Amino acid sequence: MAAFKRIGFFLFSLALLGGLYRFLVLPHVGPANSVNRSFKGKEKLLSFDKTGRLFQEIARRVKPSIVTLRTESIRNVHPFFGNPMSFRAQGGGTGILFSSDGRIITNGHVVRGVQKITARLFDGQEFDATVTGLDTLTDIAVLHIDASGLTAARFAPSDSLEVGQWVLAMGNPMGLSCSVTFGIISALGRNLPVSGEIFQDYIQTDAAINPGNSGGPLFNSQGQVIGVNVAVSQSGQNIGFALPINLVKDSINTFRTTGGFERPYLGVAYQQITRQSALLNEV
Repeated sequence: MAAFKRIGFFLFSLALLGGLYRFLVLPHVGPANSVNRSFKGKEKLLSFDKTGRLFQEIARRVKPSIVTLRTESIRNVHPFFGNPMSFRAQGGGTGILFSSDGRIITNGHVVRGVQKITARLFDGQEFDATVTGLDTLTDIAVLHIDASGLTAARFAPSDSLEVGQWVLAMGNPMGLSCSVTFGIISALGRNLPVSGEIFQDYIQTDAAINPGNSGGPLFNSQGQVIGVNVAVSQSGQNIGFALPINLVKDSINTFRTTGGFERPYLGVAYQQITRQSALLNEV
């Protein structure tokens, strides 16, 4: 009988120690999965911090290749009564240093029909810029300033882009020079009407693009230009479009070689065939 009492006391002691361990020790140690979650949380913080430092480095490195453009033009107004009136209108946009000898690329609609263009570099230097080429189909313009030894942008092929990759847009939205926004490539091969034609190869991005960003660069995560910002959806949010840099470079190289923008054109139009039109045309 005494042996059973000793066994019972032993079991009771074990149960008591187990309860004390559960309520006093485990809350401070925590389960293994909570420790793993803690480490995963730190890894995420480190990953975000690394991405932030990457964006900071890109912005610092590419800033010398960004140009702030200010334009002036004369607008004529013809009122119903009285004499015609004229006033001076100001505008602006962004440019990209294409070469170290002062060649700049921007959007055609930024400089079309203006009387004066002022180019301001990141270090505050200002130059009068002249339009040396204008492509109405792609909305690309080539400018020139009398300067040398400038820091030209670096370019990367745009034919290997993928939806979802990080991008940065840089420019002068609303006159706020050298503003940086980031996002991803939302889609490729988007269609937009330009000069009455449908251009079918725009890059779509959710990086914020606003008035004044026109003509500015779209960078990849290596700080290389992959597109030229050209348009934004007025009816949506964070829906911007950029011309692929391959197309831009081809147009500029053609201009530098021939003195103009040339491209083949096939005089054929197409339309969707419905059942009714197929029967009428015996297709």
